[in-house]
Amino acid sequence: MARKRGKRSGGRGGGKRQRGNSGRYVDVRTNAAFEAYYKATGIVDESEWEAFLACLQAPLPTTFRLSIDSETRARQRAFLGAQADALVAAGVDAKYSGDITRQEAVSMIPVCYLGVQPGNRVVDMCAAPGSKTSQIVECLGWSSDDAGFVLANDANIHRCQTLTGQLRRLKSDKALVVSHQAQALPRLTGANGELVLFDKVLCDVPCSGDGTLRKAVDVWKDWKPNWGQALHSVQTHIATRGARLLAPGGTLVYSTCSLNPVEDESVVVDLLRKFGGALELVDVSDMLPGLRTSPGLTSWPLVAADGSFVESHADAYDGATALPDPQTEAWIIDQLPRAVRILPHHNNTGGFFVAAFRWRDDRPAASHAGADPDPATVPLTFHDGLEAQSGVAHLDVAAASADAPVIALKPDCELALALSERFGLASDDSNPTRRLVIRVAEQETTTNGQLWSVSPALHNVLSHARNVSNLHVVVAGMPLVSRYRLGASIVEQWKLTQMGARTVGAVATRSVLVTSPAAFLAAMTSHFSRDSNGLITLAAEHAAALNADAMAALSPGPIIIAVDVAATGSSCMGSLTPQHNEPEFVSAYLYDSGTVSIRLSKASLPVVKARLEEWL
Repeated sequence: MARKRGKRSGGRGGGKRQRGNSGRYVDVRTNAAFEAYYKATGIVDESEWEAFLACLQAPLPTTFRLSIDSETRARQRAFLGAQADALVAAGVDAKYSGDITRQEAVSMIPVCYLGVQPGNRVVDMCAAPGSKTSQIVECLGWSSDDAGFVLANDANIHRCQTLTGQLRRLKSDKALVVSHQAQALPRLTGANGELVLFDKVLCDVPCSGDGTLRKAVDVWKDWKPNWGQALHSVQTHIATRGARLLAPGGTLVYSTCSLNPVEDESVVVDLLRKFGGALELVDVSDMLPGLRTSPGLTSWPLVAADGSFVESHADAYDGATALPDPQTEAWIIDQLPRAVRILPHHNNTGGFFVAAFRWRDDRPAASHAGADPDPATVPLTFHDGLEAQSGVAHLDVAAASADAPVIALKPDCELALALSERFGLASDDSNPTRRLVIRVAEQETTTNGQLWSVSPALHNVLSHARNVSNLHVVVAGMPLVSRYRLGASIVEQWKLTQMGARTVGAVATRSVLVTSPAAFLAAMTSHFSRDSNGLITLAAEHAAALNADAMAALSPGPIIIAVDVAATGSSCMGSLTPQHNEPEFVSAYLYDSGTVSIRLSKASLPVVKARLEEWL
């Protein structure tokens, strides 16, 4: 069974012990196999061995990633800087480099080498828990007028939930989360039946994780040189599948948090050999100035299943080649130094390996000859009537199921038209209600149904029956509206999610109730009760106090409350997060009686009050 990175069982070592990030003690010098193997590989110069071990015994620095948005970055840097200054004043040795996203420094490097730009089509083959995927989404940007999106895949459906949580924070409609074995990830079909290839492919594969020893200290006790052998085959197959999804001129990045050449250079050798020179390594050593890296190895020791060193490939392990033949494959050996290994003691980080590939412009037409059977050529099994259902306004199918396919609704379906009229939305791609998707099995009579909004590019992807049939979609884009009540007109049956309120509010021209932070704080402080769904409910007279004139002009149904924080001349970070002094939009629902239900949970209310008080 493939081991997951950083997930190890193990006891305490004897002798000299070091407390790691997990709080447990481990002796980093009692594992003779580790020392013998990595001295034999030569990845660490003998003169640096003591510094290498000392670094592995030191706690891993906590790092954060700054948002790409320049104005947000400046505010976050100032905030984190103030916190660090306070720690220094208290006598704590504090260093910081940060963002809201907590992420290990070396974990950010593969996406940096990937070079994602707005408009790119990206696939993250092994995406969970999601820090790299969220980094990709930030690189794609938030514009709706380009073809960019990320297909984020993970074989473990439970880890996909963690991935989804990471992406929800970004409020982006450009991510499609799916769950497949990465080595059999289905291909996408375009408008004319052509295969969709990706501009960027990230293969951050499952590995033995010995580069994470500074935070996963339990790895030390059980580590063996042959751990990587059990993973080499699946790593090669994932990288191979990624290469087949890569468009001409695109970039594939293969990465592991392992230092083991059997999981690193040996996979690179297999990939180069498999495509007969049509795929080549890119030199990335100078892409990140200031980052110290070591070049890829051109040879490394062979290890048998019992962990002993052997002389021949046949004695090492079956199904993988750990050492290229210099007499027949000099072209491979010449390329291997273009890969990079990040050693912990060189940059005070964890350990990582990264290799970037691209298709040669003159690659032979038969570059895929001899490849493994392609899952995309397997005959398809379509859901009955799926072609007819795709794009319908009303759904009349089976009960809701997490395994049901996700399809795109027509831009002019009844609900989209009703919401567009309700909020005064334009009839172009700026209108998120024109890009709705739904699970086929969720009936419109379901009380807990939810519709998501995706980017135009993803809407096109989910409009094609082949893609819908092939993909096991976990989450698409962001939740926009959810079922709220029955028996009223179609627009009155739905309520915007909080994320939907922020998205629609940015482009809405109607059904928006503008109020001041002071009025909203007063309402949240003393004039509310709880409705049957646990949401905050304001009686008619208190709701009118938010903005009596605007309230009188609204009709029953979903509305947006816009807290005009720009009037205060300040902004903050927290549950309510205005960007650049824009209003903070809150989802609400107006009843015939004038009562207003506001979509804020009991848990978030104290935080919201605190933020409002800060503004004032």
